[in-house]
Amino acid sequence: MNLDEHWASLARRLNLQHNVEHSLYVSLQIRYSEPHRAYHNLKHIKSMLDNFDSVRQTAEAPDALEWAIWCHDVVYDPQRKDNEELSAIESNRLTRASGLSQDFADLAASLIMATAAHEPKTRDEALIVDLDLAILGAPEPDFDAYEGQIRSEYSWVPEQDYRVGRSKVLQTFLDRDQIYTTQPFHHLEQAARSNLKRSLAALEVEAVDLG
Repeated sequence: MNLDEHWASLARRLNLQHNVEHSLYVSLQIRYSEPHRAYHNLKHIKSMLDNFDSVRQTAEAPDALEWAIWCHDVVYDPQRKDNEELSAIESNRLTRASGLSQDFADLAASLIMATAAHEPKTRDEALIVDLDLAILGAPEPDFDAYEGQIRSEYSWVPEQDYRVGRSKVLQTFLDRDQIYTTQPFHHLEQAARSNLKRSLAALEVEAVDLG
């Protein structure tokens, strides 16, 4: 499905009125098309939604999880450290504007917050975290493109500082007993670890070259 179809399908299941559905979709498209987004954009959302289609039947609250996918990066400023919290707040605002229940809003917000530390406590939190991290286990060209996109989003950070900071982030994933905690994503584990090791080695070599 393309993005329009993904959104229309969710809107039908949630019984959103047409005018509400349209205005929400336009708002989401505008947010995810902001010029500073090289990775955290509509392509990322579509990738997560496409992957979610194959595991939807394993989710406990699939519609809330799909809503959370749409909203989990709706606020994204790489110079802030509270993007997930702000995205959860914005998700709450959008659910209220859509006439959805507070229980639905609270569940979606908790799923969004799970993508902050990537340390899930429930089945659906584990699913959205694995969906968000699926790029780590992507084929090498796709992973390398992702790394370049993240660097672009942090273009304001000096090169040496970026390499040190990015290395710390990638190492935290490599240090985990398991990167992916749900069975459908276990097959990505080996590729993710290989990608992370390659990227860390490149960051270290480049850092040494810079002195």
